[in-house]
Amino acid sequence: MLTILPGDGPPRRDLIGKVKGGTAKYGQAFTDLVQIQRKVGFTDQQGWLGALRNSAIEIEQILKARDLPELTVLVLQMRRSEKNFLLRRDARDRADMESLVASFGKALASAPLAGADRAAINERLGRYNQDFQAAAAGIDNVAQLENVMIQVHREWLEGVIESMIKDARNAALAAETQAEAVAARAQLVLQSVMIGGFILILAIGLWIGRSIEHPISSIAKVMKALAGGDKDSAIPAQERRDEVGEMARAVQVFHDAMVEADTLRSAQEEDHRRAEAEKAAALLALANDFEASVKTKVAEVDKATGGIRQTAQGMAGRSERSGSRSLDVGEAVRITTERAAGAAAATRQLAIAVNEIARQVTHSTEIAQKTVEDVNDTAQQMGGLANSVQAIGEVVKLINDIAAQTNLLALNATIEAARAGEAGKGFAVVANEVKNLANQTARATEEIARQVNDVQESSRGMASSITSVVDIIRSLDEVSSAIASAVQEQEAATREIAGDIDEVAKQAEMVSASVGELSRASAMTCAGTVRVIWSAKSLTGVVDTLTGETDNFLVRVRQ
Repeated sequence: MLTILPGDGPPRRDLIGKVKGGTAKYGQAFTDLVQIQRKVGFTDQQGWLGALRNSAIEIEQILKARDLPELTVLVLQMRRSEKNFLLRRDARDRADMESLVASFGKALASAPLAGADRAAINERLGRYNQDFQAAAAGIDNVAQLENVMIQVHREWLEGVIESMIKDARNAALAAETQAEAVAARAQLVLQSVMIGGFILILAIGLWIGRSIEHPISSIAKVMKALAGGDKDSAIPAQERRDEVGEMARAVQVFHDAMVEADTLRSAQEEDHRRAEAEKAAALLALANDFEASVKTKVAEVDKATGGIRQTAQGMAGRSERSGSRSLDVGEAVRITTERAAGAAAATRQLAIAVNEIARQVTHSTEIAQKTVEDVNDTAQQMGGLANSVQAIGEVVKLINDIAAQTNLLALNATIEAARAGEAGKGFAVVANEVKNLANQTARATEEIARQVNDVQESSRGMASSITSVVDIIRSLDEVSSAIASAVQEQEAATREIAGDIDEVAKQAEMVSASVGELSRASAMTCAGTVRVIWSAKSLTGVVDTLTGETDNFLVRVRQ
């Protein structure tokens, strides 16, 4: 412990006072540094750093449970800016962190969340921001105290210690000079005593100088080594009980704090590298899952499109045959009408006309039965068309789902490209192209949906027409039966022949009109099937384009 002796002059008293003042200031700064660092946290699980980490984990768990990828990406960016600030202590990283917190708050306000979830996230976000600001302020204070300690060492301790060593040497030289002068004036009797005194004084001076110079010089060397980054040097003189020992122990505490800070920095850098690796692996897994899902769905769409095209082609052929048979029915009705007119004009040839009518009625009945069978086939085909149209609707919904997933992946890719900066511009262009392709796919599915609605409307109209034709043909069959009965009772019902012939003519006209409607409905069905065929071909082209663009996008993502 340094003390002021009665014989010490003002310079030495000033030096001792400076040493005590510098040591006290250095010790107080180090004590404050340790207290602030304890509040900040020596690891990421202690102090403000631990609270910061827990708040972020709780927010991530809530977002993961609610499946909100955009907010999750913002949280990851916040954690990255937080780690960057803790590693580099750069004000720009702190500003980025505050900007991301504000962006997260705005995105949270418009996110599809329940009130309780939004309140819970807001509460944890407030704690997260508060803990970050406190930790940042604490880190700034630690840096200031470190600078104070270095400044005290450089401006106070090094200079003062060197001055004390120099003063001790000067004192020894002065004592030596004084001893020589006394020896010159002393008598020969006292010469031996003076020489002994001189030797004793010289030994004491050297001992004092060396006892102070050596440990303080060693401590100064260690302090310089610590300032240069060398943390392997041992701190000497810690066992001393004076001010030099206190100084050595303070340097040892500072040395331990620097070693612990380096360990913490290395752990944070390792966490950062591990997070980057996990993120790259997650992106690759997402690309693989997306590729499998898209290829499966595209294969299902292509298969459904082929089935629609085959069904439409079959319907077109059957509609053509139905139209041809409708013309045959129309011709038969025309012949029946002519026969009825001839019977009315030639009542005298009633027997011949009745036989002819019976033959024509039989022929008409056969044609009507055949027409009923064809109409039933057409009705079945209409049912198949309805099922195909429903399948198209499901395919359209599937494509819309794929487009939505593509839009989401494009959004994530755009965010990653923006974070990559200049290196991510090409990736951003690809993401925009994928997004445009998804929008085109959505518009194509809307057009297909409109065409499907048209086909459904045509199908309902054709079904109604087929029902009317069936009713008319059944009426024709009943009329034919009545005519056959009239032939058997021709002698008793001659007076009713004219009325029956008129009725037959009217029914024939109705059948002719119905056959015309059936022909028009068949033509409309044929036209609708042609549109379906072309739509299926267009959809096949869209599927091929989507497959190619998806493959290109996945190749770029994996690169």
